[in-house]
Amino acid sequence: MTYFPTNKHSYSNVTIANGGTAIASGLSYTTATTATWSQPNAKVKITDSDIEIDGLSLKATLKTLHERLAIMIPNPALEKEFEELKACGDEYRRLERQFEEQLKMWNTLKSTDNK
Repeated sequence: MTYFPTNKHSYSNVTIANGGTAIASGLSYTTATTATWSQPNAKVKITDSDIEIDGLSLKATLKTLHERLAIMIPNPALEKEFEELKACGDEYRRLERQFEEQLKMWNTLKSTDNK
């Protein structure tokens, strides 16, 4: 991978002093930095709904990861419509917080045992 930085600077209205007296006043400074990355032989296709890198869809990859990792994505519209679904989601979020706290506690105990 190659990185090509480009810096552009411009100045305007610089104060010029003549024996303590300002002849011109004000300062404007503009800078623009452009960075370009180049990946040889990579084929990237960007559409309104997806990005493909060497034929691999980012959208499909994320969907597969969510399914394999069983990542719950709440649906607020359905939870609003169905109280049972909202109750299940609330219970899941409560248990998730509880287990995160337990995991922190176990990790703390493990780290103090190793000292």
